[in-house]
Amino acid sequence: MAHLPTDRTMLEAYRFALDQSSIVAITDTAGKITYVNDKFIEISQYSREELLGQDHRLINSQHHPKSFFQTMWQTIAKGQVWRGEVKNKAKNGSYYWVDTTIVPFLTDGGRPYQYVAIRTDITEKIEALALAEKEHQAMLHMQKLEALGTLASGIAHDFNNILQGLRLGLAVLMKRHPKEEDSFLELLNLTRRGKDLIRQILSFSRKTSEPFAPLDLLALLDEASSMMAATLAKNIKINRCLEPETAFTFGSFIQLLQVVVNLCTNAAYAMQEQGGTLTLSLKEEQDAFLLSVEDEGQGIPEDVKKRIFEPFYTTKPQGEGTGMGLSVVHGIITQHGGDIKVSSTLGKGSTFTLSLPKMAPTSTTTQEIGPDKQSPPLKIALVDDDVIITRFASETLRDLGHEVTPFHRAQDLLADLSTQHWDVIISDWRMPELDGLQMAEALIQQGSAQIPLILVTGNKDHTLPELTPYPNIKRVIQKPFGRDEIQMTLAEIFG
Repeated sequence: MAHLPTDRTMLEAYRFALDQSSIVAITDTAGKITYVNDKFIEISQYSREELLGQDHRLINSQHHPKSFFQTMWQTIAKGQVWRGEVKNKAKNGSYYWVDTTIVPFLTDGGRPYQYVAIRTDITEKIEALALAEKEHQAMLHMQKLEALGTLASGIAHDFNNILQGLRLGLAVLMKRHPKEEDSFLELLNLTRRGKDLIRQILSFSRKTSEPFAPLDLLALLDEASSMMAATLAKNIKINRCLEPETAFTFGSFIQLLQVVVNLCTNAAYAMQEQGGTLTLSLKEEQDAFLLSVEDEGQGIPEDVKKRIFEPFYTTKPQGEGTGMGLSVVHGIITQHGGDIKVSSTLGKGSTFTLSLPKMAPTSTTTQEIGPDKQSPPLKIALVDDDVIITRFASETLRDLGHEVTPFHRAQDLLADLSTQHWDVIISDWRMPELDGLQMAEALIQQGSAQIPLILVTGNKDHTLPELTPYPNIKRVIQKPFGRDEIQMTLAEIFG
């Protein structure tokens, strides 16, 4: 006949079962460790001899505030069970998370005489949740950037319309008042600066990637410098040390500009309190150009430097990121056949150095058409829903010797096709009711595909390659254009 196990045997069975499933430690009321099981030794990487007689400060990760442990001790000292999630530090410096339950063992008088801590390793769960949260925040940030890009595109179109009217109007007034030419030229220069500003905003809100092409790194650094100069705090200065007289590489101007501005923004952030000098350097090696961004901040700790190119890794508080992590920067530079390195000294600052392949400057084989080159007198239909632009564009074209019929709606031009003849149609791309592409299709359907169509747009993403279904669209001009640009465009088609 089988005998039921004794209480001692049952206790040993329970202990065995617990040791197989959980991380167990027992301490006295002062917190000194009196027992640890094998799982505790395995996860902490300390030997039993190193743990016994010590307290849990040996594995403290410094992650939790003092109040966290004060609350824990106050709870168990009252004889109550405490539960919580704790981040600990193993002997080799790695971190792990445990779901912890601490049970006080009480005397007959109800006072604790030892504490049994039962823990479960939840490191994978915590890391998965943290990664999911980072990915969620990254997705939210990307959605914000996408919405900002859509907003920027709409604002850019309207602002370019304003600049277009100003630029053409100023040119017309300058012709009428030649004595004030210097003043008008200063104002025209302001419109060009406005055009550059809009182009920079759109560059950072583009959703599509541009094809790689030869690009001038000196021009890129000029643009990056001007963008940063407008945003830097007064206690931060820009210093440039550009050794090569020419510096061409092959890649995306917009992507590399975003990379350099991102590195400059990080450098400025590192100096936001004490100020300092942000240095942009460009040096030439045998097969590559070395582009460096250097700050005089506090430097990067070694443990941070090891992780700095990891996806979603940041040392900035939530909401202060730029949207382009250094992992993305690393990816862009790799796509360009280059490399990125970081050097840093605590208390002195950091330097990020991009290595980009060299290429010889390309020379164009197409014949350039100067502003003095003109087309023969033409009959031009001009379509734009903006009254100011239509007025000054018409006057500019007439001053160039052309006959102009202005329209404010594409439908009105299409209605006059049977009674009038035009050599070329210049139309705004984006208009209410019927836009430039719809008008191009209507012209083809009505048998007028032979009339060249020039589209004018304030949207940088509107380009000729996407217009292959419309053979009558011969050119796309970016707003705000000037007298010389429209003159050269007509000369290219009819010269």
